[in-house]
Amino acid sequence: TEIIFAKMNLSSAMKCFYLLGTIYIATPLRLRGDTIVNRNTVPPTADVHYRYVERIENIFNDEDVVEEPTYTEESEGLFWDEDPIEESTSLSQVGAVLPFVVSCFAGTDFELKAEGTCNMSNLLTAMQNKIDEASSSPCPNSAEEELIALLLDASNIADAEDLIKHACQTWFDHASDVEYLSYDPKTYAFLKEYFDGGTYWNEDRETLLESGDGTATKVLNDDASGIKDIYNDVAQTRGIEFPHEMENFQDCTVGAAMCCWVQDRQANDANGDCATPYDTNCLDSDPMDNTDVCYVDMGRDVRSNYVPTGYAIFARENEGDAHCHGFAWSQDKAAQDYRYRGNNLFYVSMYDHLYTRGYVRAVPGSPMCGCVEQMPVVSR
Repeated sequence: TEIIFAKMNLSSAMKCFYLLGTIYIATPLRLRGDTIVNRNTVPPTADVHYRYVERIENIFNDEDVVEEPTYTEESEGLFWDEDPIEESTSLSQVGAVLPFVVSCFAGTDFELKAEGTCNMSNLLTAMQNKIDEASSSPCPNSAEEELIALLLDASNIADAEDLIKHACQTWFDHASDVEYLSYDPKTYAFLKEYFDGGTYWNEDRETLLESGDGTATKVLNDDASGIKDIYNDVAQTRGIEFPHEMENFQDCTVGAAMCCWVQDRQANDANGDCATPYDTNCLDSDPMDNTDVCYVDMGRDVRSNYVPTGYAIFARENEGDAHCHGFAWSQDKAAQDYRYRGNNLFYVSMYDHLYTRGYVRAVPGSPMCGCVEQMPVVSR
């Protein structure tokens, strides 16, 4: 998925930044739009400071604020501030004052893309690549110097890193509003019941006995066809909301979730022992056994099982066949596995194990899917 800061949209390849002369963001990174000095005409004194035109553009309120200090034209193409800036003047007092490092790319149209996690390290790598590619007009700056020179609000690398971190986080905070597929509030009760191990997705079985003409009803791939549509049209190219407000996923303190299934409802998929004819060979079928359920603490999630306390211990594999699949994510909100943990939940719980394999129903006393703190203790 491509996070494009200038356009605020997503496309097919995993990218982090797309910087033009100005970044469009909720709290904008302010870039130097017009370079007032030319490196070839810089005077020999290294303690001279220059002012630049500030450009701030905000995608959310369409403001275009341009503040232009007064300049007088001097010799050799330099533009000097009418009120010279004293050496003792702090950056906070003058705002957009830049020590003597002139950006190579300010005021030009250029693209800067960094693959991977949205962070300073990847952006500097992309900046260095951009500098290395500037063969027609070599740039003498390092990646750090060029980035500091571009950012109006950075006077050192620590400032720049703080700005980039804040910009990444700002985009992530707004991304669910503009790009992520959200769960419909109207289906909240259904989804909660599904993650607890209920609804017709978990409870129905394909049958030939209801139609009267021998036509199969309660076919999983028909009843849950919307899952395939989301997988094909959304899940591989856009983010999916992680339902962190749902009780099953509210308190994932360790940053991991898991699903466990104890039945199989779909035949002919090389997973589990459900077989045809369904009415005789798929009434209480098991999934492929990939774990041992050790015990269930029923007090871990009373909002799913409605049992205030109690436990069940399963010794010597007497729990029967069970299949569990978990996934974890970083505590860094900029990390890909954190941003797309909702996609992983959709894939694990709905597409891969329900729609593709037909695995259903929860270990008694626990939810079918939830934070690992709420789930049964299993061997793997």
